[in-house]
Amino acid sequence: MPEADILSRLAQLSRIQEEALPRLNGLFPSFRWHPWGYRREDFSAYFTAGIIQGLLSLESMFLPEEKKLLEEIRAQACRGLARFRNSHGLDRYN
Repeated sequence: MPEADILSRLAQLSRIQEEALPRLNGLFPSFRWHPWGYRREDFSAYFTAGIIQGLLSLESMFLPEEKKLLEEIRAQACRGLARFRNSHGLDRYN
């Protein structure tokens, strides 16, 4: 099933990232770039949040084992998103 393959790959990437790129702490890597040669890592929560939101919108169509993978991805992403809270514990995104 292609959905399971995609979820498995995302879960694998999430685990690899957490081990190899601890500075991301569960976020999916993203980059800012411009055609004139500007390119750098972007530690924004938007990319990861977009992936999670899209997957969660499809959750009702997943099989039980796919839901387990989704939960693993979501839990790892939540750890990464925690760094985007202000001193009062509220979410921030800039």
